[in-house]
Amino acid sequence: DIVVFNYPVNDKGRIGFKMNYVYVKRVVALPGDTISFVHSRPVNSHYEGVLGLAEAQRGLEETPDSLIPWYAMRNILVETAVLGYTIKEIPPVYVPRRGDILRMDDWRKAEIYRRAIEWETGRALAWDGERGQCLSDGRPLPYYRFRKNYYFVCGDMAYGSKDSRYWGFVPEEYIVGVVDRVVESHHPVTGRERRERRGLNLTNNE
Repeated sequence: DIVVFNYPVNDKGRIGFKMNYVYVKRVVALPGDTISFVHSRPVNSHYEGVLGLAEAQRGLEETPDSLIPWYAMRNILVETAVLGYTIKEIPPVYVPRRGDILRMDDWRKAEIYRRAIEWETGRALAWDGERGQCLSDGRPLPYYRFRKNYYFVCGDMAYGSKDSRYWGFVPEEYIVGVVDRVVESHHPVTGRERRERRGLNLTNNE
């Protein structure tokens, strides 16, 4: 589904609600799914079909890395390039589901789930490299049970779309609704109104 949602990251880089700051993206992973990107293509653990526009994904894969700005290429899931992932290749990432327990046994998990866990607990999350353990307000956090459902969303523009590949998960309560039909459409290059797209059903209900 294509959904409308409130952009989940505030000016401090944390999950925080911003009134009337909405995005429209395609859901590529639901709570409890695992999402990865292989050769620029999203791969969902529970879905075998194509997610998004295959043509755009092929275009991204064929674009040399040198032509993509470094921040757009490597600042994946978090604000820096610390994970070492790229927009073309992202290892499997679990999308949190309410009630599921995650073992916090790796510094990458602390980075990937920091925003969600800090939002839910109101406590600072950190990784103690010397002891090899995750800390919540200085206390060991070997496991974490998620309190909320989250979604992973992507724009159909495989490159140039500000989406979950860069800032992570969308909390369920930030989703306003599902886009049902096209009301008005304009060509992205010429600006010409595409009347043939009026009323186009964007769900699988018909």
